[in-house]
Amino acid sequence: MVARRIGAFDIEPEMKESGAFCKGWCMNERRRWTISTIAIALLAGALTQSVAKAAEPSVPAVLEPWRGWVLENHPELKCPPRFDNGALRSCVWMSTLSLDLTKTGGRFSIGVDVFADSDVALPGGADQWPDDVRIGNAAAIVTRSGDQPRLRLPPGRYDITGTLHWSEAPDSIAIPRQHGLLHLTVDGAAVAQPLIKDERLWLGKGPAAAADLPNDSLTVRVYRKLDDGVPMMLDTFVVLSVAGSHRIVTLGRAMPDGFEPVAIDSQLPARLDTNGHLKVQVEPGEWQIQLTGRALGMPTTFHAAPETDNWPAEEIWGFNADRALRVVNVEGATPIDLSQTNAPFKDVPAYVVTATNEMQLVEQFRGDPNPSPTDFSLARSIWLSFDGASYTVRDTLEGAIARPTRLSARFIPGRMTVDETPQLITRLGDAQPGIELPSGTHRIVATSELPRAGLDTAVGWDTDVARLSAELHLPPGWRLLWTHGVDRAPTSWIASWTLWDIFLVVISVVLALRLLGRAAAAVFGVTLVLVFQEPEAPTFVWIVLLLLLAVLRLGRGRLGQFTRLSYFVVLVLTVLAVLSFAIENFRMALYPQLENHYEAQTGQSSGGSIAGVVPVAAPTVERLTGSVEDIVVTAEKRTTSAPRQYDSNTQVQTGPGVPTWQWHDETLIWDGPVTAGQPVALTLSPPWLT
Repeated sequence: MVARRIGAFDIEPEMKESGAFCKGWCMNERRRWTISTIAIALLAGALTQSVAKAAEPSVPAVLEPWRGWVLENHPELKCPPRFDNGALRSCVWMSTLSLDLTKTGGRFSIGVDVFADSDVALPGGADQWPDDVRIGNAAAIVTRSGDQPRLRLPPGRYDITGTLHWSEAPDSIAIPRQHGLLHLTVDGAAVAQPLIKDERLWLGKGPAAAADLPNDSLTVRVYRKLDDGVPMMLDTFVVLSVAGSHRIVTLGRAMPDGFEPVAIDSQLPARLDTNGHLKVQVEPGEWQIQLTGRALGMPTTFHAAPETDNWPAEEIWGFNADRALRVVNVEGATPIDLSQTNAPFKDVPAYVVTATNEMQLVEQFRGDPNPSPTDFSLARSIWLSFDGASYTVRDTLEGAIARPTRLSARFIPGRMTVDETPQLITRLGDAQPGIELPSGTHRIVATSELPRAGLDTAVGWDTDVARLSAELHLPPGWRLLWTHGVDRAPTSWIASWTLWDIFLVVISVVLALRLLGRAAAAVFGVTLVLVFQEPEAPTFVWIVLLLLLAVLRLGRGRLGQFTRLSYFVVLVLTVLAVLSFAIENFRMALYPQLENHYEAQTGQSSGGSIAGVVPVAAPTVERLTGSVEDIVVTAEKRTTSAPRQYDSNTQVQTGPGVPTWQWHDETLIWDGPVTAGQPVALTLSPPWLT
């Protein structure tokens, strides 16, 4: 066949021109073409075999005997992959399904390849159950899966036949979803275009079903959503209501003038021809086609342009404005309420657009006149000085700033950097000190020293923050008792108490009150509350001692002697434990830095060679001669590159050194946004109380 086609294309024109044909030359050429064809076929077979062999996974020879054992529980790996997704495999491949139906029943035949033990679906269902099902000439056992008949078959190729019976021709019968090529004959007449929907073959009523099919009809609705931007993006939704036969229809231009298509998502086979017309292979039902396009420029006028009878005269357009880019007014088109339509989008204003009723975009100005407020996140690191008189605070603010603004502090900042560039801290008249921030996304780091009373707000800056967290670093001997204005402080002393701890303390105090009297019970209760959360504190031994004392007062005979002995043993152990605990705490009261068994981390501060345990000197104030602004805290001449907005000789604040030591770390958590005026108070226990 190949040789004849090549000969037809190459030789016939010469025959027409010369009028003669050489039989011997033709025989030689045919032999040469035949040999070439055989060589090409052999080469293709070799390449196919090599590709198939290369596709198989490489298994070492020592593991080759285990191949069957590994594949035993994965029979699907022997099945061929699907054409559209290589990760999915189908073990049943039905090539043909033939149906010969009459008024009283019919026969069916199926050609199928099975690659692993699988269930093969048969035509029919609960109302048309297949009968006399055979595989070749052997009878087969039909099983039920729901209402669908099935055959369980091992790997192999099968020809399955069977019959269907009914007293009255049904409107439809169930067929397998993957039925392959379908050949349908009704009362001896072949049906060229069977109607299939929802895995059912629709037959109509009686043998003249083809004549009873409804007339072809098509309803098209068009919805467009225009997203403002650079470039402008247009999503077009074409909704089809189809009745009648399977056919190919030309709908019209899918993209308006000034737009080019970039993507198409269709439930039906569809394509765009060279003229931009949308062609779809339709079948009965409701279908949606989505096309995405982008503008080639910045169009301002949009109208409908139906070029075929299938395209509607009215289109519904939705416009999604981008206020960060520009502010526009929509004019000309008639507004419409999308909630009264079946549009696939509901979140944008919409308009009815026709050939004469255009939608126009009138630009008012570029940019957003009312941008969203600045969104900051704040992380604070707070170090308490060793004498407990002041805090060293390192604030890290990150956020997007919509327009240039001023960031002011409720205290005197020591040093501030924006994106790692030092900034000059200024004071405008009697206003609070701060810096000027340009628009954009920035990371601001501020280091300051303030007295304990100065830490009275959670944020410390004249701006609200969306997220706030803090780490409180305490020197040796200090403890965080409780907080005010903080949502959670999980490691504080008050948060360490559980309901079980409170119950044990109350029970112990009640026992002491009944056994020892009010004065002793009061002293015992206060002592137990103070030491209960301390590590290695003798707490439970006191409860055991009180229980033994209660039993001792009631016990007689041998029980009393045993209880008395146990009481004195526990009493001696309690005294020893109390002495050990008292000595350890007395030593830590004199030398708080010995409370941890590890050595505290010390290091150089960021401002100079200052040990982490040395209090930082308070900043001083210096005024620049001839300046209209007050410059706050210590200054030194910079030796590195100067900030962009200041002269190279401008002096900026260095601020205090940043401690690097860690001893007791407390976590402070706020859930949700925090306002600038949110008050906060930290109650601390000094070393003499701890």
